Amino acid sequence: MRICIDIAMFPILLTALAFRITGGLTHEWTGIFAAILFLIHNILNLRWHKGVLKGRFNFKRLLNTAVNFSLVILAATILSTGILASAHIFGFGNYFNGMELRQIHSVSAYWFLIGVSAHIGLHWDMILARMPRCAFLSEKIARIALLLILPFGIWAWIERNMTGKLFLGYSFDFHEGCATLFFFENLVIAALVALLTRLVSKIPDIIFSKTKKQKEKK
Repeated sequence: MRICIDIAMFPILLTALAFRITGGLTHEWTGIFAAILFLIHNILNLRWHKGVLKGRFNFKRLLNTAVNFSLVILAATILSTGILASAHIFGFGNYFNGMELRQIHSVSAYWFLIGVSAHIGLHWDMILARMPRCAFLSEKIARIALLLILPFGIWAWIERNMTGKLFLGYSFDFHEGCATLFFFENLVIAALVALLTRLVSKIPDIIFSKTKKQKEKK
């Protein structure tokens, strides 16, 4: 059940980002489903929350904790601003639908995509361990696939102006192209972030391994 919920969350998140493609009503319902799945995901991982301050913290655990708490804050921001800006389901949009509110909602949503992607990168080994050991899901092929996606991810990041969306306040999406291209671009951006996060999380292990080998040679 847990892996099914985790897998379902990501395409729902990508669909929620496609406001200009799906329309307002679908966007709001998708956001509600995403919020429910996010809540269930955290309930199923309640043991992690209870033990978050216990034990020793290495670099990967610090990074993982920072990402997880950032996701909780972003999810709360997206949900609250989404409810206030809702024009269909909750009907508050006529009262609170200011540009600043929509801007906060949009920026938070794109940061949430980055956070979820980083979360996937930090748990990539765990995700593969839960899946059937089919040939196309093997760890080596998954790593090769991510490396092949790397140039597409960089291209999509530039094409979608992600730096502007995250840092410069240009978060509104006016996508007018092919819907398939929209989802593909966001997918490879997520893969790029997941890959880079996974690599960054392993830097201390690589440094420690090299240092250990050098000491052994001496």
